[in-house]
Amino acid sequence: MLVSINPQSGPGKALKTWRSSCKQLFLDACINLDERVTERKDHALDIVRDMDAEELLSYECIVVVSGDGLVFEILQGIMQRKDWSKIMRSVQFGVVHGGSGNGLANSVCDASDCRLTPRDAAFVVVTGEAKPMDIAAVDVGTSAESAKRYYSFLSLSWAFMGDVDIESESLRWMGDARFVVQSVKRILKLRKYKGRLSFLPADNAGMTSSMLGPRIAEDAKNVESYWERVERLEREKKEEEKRDADNNDDNDDDEEEEKRDADDEEGEKDSPPAIDSPPELHLLPAIGEPVPDNWQVIEDTFLHMWNCNCSYMASDAIAAPSARVSDGFHQLTFLRKHGPKGASRGKMLSYLLGLDKGNVENSKSVEMCVTQAYRLEPLSGEKTGHIVLDGELVDYTAIQLQVLKGLGRIKSL
Repeated sequence: MLVSINPQSGPGKALKTWRSSCKQLFLDACINLDERVTERKDHALDIVRDMDAEELLSYECIVVVSGDGLVFEILQGIMQRKDWSKIMRSVQFGVVHGGSGNGLANSVCDASDCRLTPRDAAFVVVTGEAKPMDIAAVDVGTSAESAKRYYSFLSLSWAFMGDVDIESESLRWMGDARFVVQSVKRILKLRKYKGRLSFLPADNAGMTSSMLGPRIAEDAKNVESYWERVERLEREKKEEEKRDADNNDDNDDDEEEEKRDADDEEGEKDSPPAIDSPPELHLLPAIGEPVPDNWQVIEDTFLHMWNCNCSYMASDAIAAPSARVSDGFHQLTFLRKHGPKGASRGKMLSYLLGLDKGNVENSKSVEMCVTQAYRLEPLSGEKTGHIVLDGELVDYTAIQLQVLKGLGRIKSL
């Protein structure tokens, strides 16, 4: 296994935690380890992006001992490779707590019925098996020429939570407590953000409150995974080519030839993505183009938005209790300033106090739904806010994403 450790992550104890609490579990299981301690920002990204394919494929698992930022970094490195498809099909992720938030590690431990500790997370990696993990392809920008592509596994936050995440950076030494301290500061000086949220509903009715969990579980069964779709399209293409060959052997007539030509011109059928091309995003409109008519659009003044792929964002922040790493959806959670569910400072505080136990889905001011694709457009004149992807700051501009169900794999029980 390739072990990537960020000694500066969170409180700065990741390397010590690995050596004192976790490493021996791997050695006792006779697992060969290749340890890489990062020395700078994007060091791990460079390692996995530039590593020889044969060497990278020799690792069963990439174990990340850090916060969510290092997982994000390694994911970008893999997806920047021309052979990303082969790597993502072959290599698994394993996560061990080492940062401030540890959202992915906590979510995996919880799903595995383990305690939210580094040693338990290491136990999951050693004894677990590969399970599907959703990855979202994210485009940041207002035009195809200027947009930046990222890949996300955890969350997108904006408004209140985006501010808290970035403005608490100087408090990393506090661990999880950094978010609590900064949240108190931000509650006392609550900001408002105008924006437009557009999304493809999971169904015509949407999902809210106590029905959210069961409905996600039911609808997830009907969501085709990324690799299932690729294999289906490849199979359909081969079947079509065989039919064409058979027709040619039988001296197919002019009408049939014209019909096939017309179908090709119309481009009605999807084609499998090319081997080296990025993942195809068939649910998203082109960057800068209007969203489809079947999307729901909310333009309003928002106080908070936290869109999650996992249940935990930190050990004391269960932001999306019904979310699972492989259900094929992002759970959208937001609070608006006005309207029937308009949130005050007191209601915002009530929502935050419910995060540690996950008591948020029935909060009177919280709006929730799930989606496979959405777009967020900040409308404020001044670019004073923050959009945060998996804990990393991205440009403050329009952003859209599509969830690719099961694109990655992660160790879990």
